[in-house]
Amino acid sequence: MLSKVDKHIGTMLFLYTESHVYYGKVEMVQGREIYITIGDQVLIIDGRTLVHVCST
Repeated sequence: MLSKVDKHIGTMLFLYTESHVYYGKVEMVQGREIYITIGDQVLIIDGRTLVHVCST
């Protein structure tokens, strides 16, 4: 799943985890962590919790 996200750095993605859906700009992938910008906040998502990735 992380390899799909890694290919889309700098673009907007929907990231689906087991309990949440995030929509934001992927800033970087470091190890198992995904850094995305949503509005003016940067969130760090554990890549092991991803169940689906979708571009707009």
